[in-house]
Amino acid sequence: MSLTVPDHDHMQAERPTAPAARGASTGETMPPRLTAFVVAVIVVGAAVLAHSATVIGQSPFSLALILLAVLTIASGRFAIKVPGRPATVSVSEVFVFASMLVYGPAAATLTVAIDGVWVSLTQKNRRLYRTLFNITEPAISTWAAAY
Repeated sequence: MSLTVPDHDHMQAERPTAPAARGASTGETMPPRLTAFVVAVIVVGAAVLAHSATVIGQSPFSLALILLAVLTIASGRFAIKVPGRPATVSVSEVFVFASMLVYGPAAATLTVAIDGVWVSLTQKNRRLYRTLFNITEPAISTWAAAY
């Protein structure tokens, strides 16, 4: 989709759209409000991840935390159907909440971000904005829920 503005001869001329809003391989363009939302989520998510990395960096190393993170990522591919509802819950949610309760918000936040990387790597139609969104959005949600 591109914007059109009238020129002096009352004809339609296309105004080029920002390259950041275009899809990487298809040339598709996101609406400006959607682009602003995606950029805002990525920026806030980057701040949340930086905060979480700082907190984890000050914590002692824990092999149990690494194991919990691996279980979270491995179980993320399995879902349980909610009876009577058209919804599913990922098995990994159990491990996310466990790491949140045992190791704090930073551990759970970084774990879901790593899971977002894994999910993005398994997608066929990868786009940078989608990958960054898939990493930062769950991080924001987890961080906000934990605090």
